Amino acid sequence: MAGKRSDQHGGYEERKYRNLLLDRILTSFQVQVKETDLYIRATRDLSEAAYQSILRHRYQLDQYILGRPEFLHSLTPVSPDEFAPPLVRRMISAGQCAGVGPMASVAGAVAEAVGQDLMAESEEIIVENGGDIFLRCSREVRVGIFAGRSPLSLRVGVVIAASA
Repeated sequence: MAGKRSDQHGGYEERKYRNLLLDRILTSFQVQVKETDLYIRATRDLSEAAYQSILRHRYQLDQYILGRPEFLHSLTPVSPDEFAPPLVRRMISAGQCAGVGPMASVAGAVAEAVGQDLMAESEEIIVENGGDIFLRCSREVRVGIFAGRSPLSLRVGVVIAASA
């Protein structure tokens, strides 16, 4: 099943690119909690472990935002916070590197956090969250770049070497 994402008008649009995977070696599953919608491929179905991971990381993020609401809305980097949860610290660092607010990195940060959690359960893991991808594979992987209606969409890609 293709996931859905919000469009600019608040509706939902199918994430059809999720159906374009040619690799059939890994098991595919989708886990969604509120706005977090992950498409995951692993050596076996880890839906429950992924769900628990999402809940844990989202709870930490949501609690942090309650105490520091500017984190949610800032369009510019925010100051580091050594007491923040690891996910939040990574988001702050990413925002500082890119010169943007920390929430610009939320999809990638969640994909990475869940992927890291699932690595103990699966030798190979791919976690996609709104186009941001965490990937650990023991073999070379070719990833096509989906760019919507652009003429370059699915005509450009990258080859990722096997993970160590």
